[in-house]
Amino acid sequence: MDKWSGWDLGGNGREAFEQNRLAEGAPGIDLYDGLAQDMPFPDETFDLVISHFVVHNISGRKERERAIAEMVRVLKPGGTLVVSDIKNMSQYRKFLEENGFQTRTYSFYHTFPFSKLIIAVRTPVGTGRSIC
Repeated sequence: MDKWSGWDLGGNGREAFEQNRLAEGAPGIDLYDGLAQDMPFPDETFDLVISHFVVHNISGRKERERAIAEMVRVLKPGGTLVVSDIKNMSQYRKFLEENGFQTRTYSFYHTFPFSKLIIAVRTPVGTGRSIC
């Protein structure tokens, strides 16, 4: 997920993405526009969802939680959610743990501002699987 934002990452957008993809020789991908709070995908679509420096751009605690809830909704059972961001990480972790996820958090001090990464897995019932 990314947010097309001129003030945050100047010059980003579909055209810049496609130019960068071609310059790197990366294969073509399907690119969708939508809000993190209302993703255009069916329930349980992905094995892995990654959000990198996105959710802090969403105003309001409820809307940020709604975005995390959407990431959870499109995640397959036993899938992994990875969220990296620069603030509100304890809010995201609490929300995920309250919704049946095991989480692990890592801190990075070589970014500015400092950032954290949460890896969250919803353990399928009865498996005893752990990420720790």
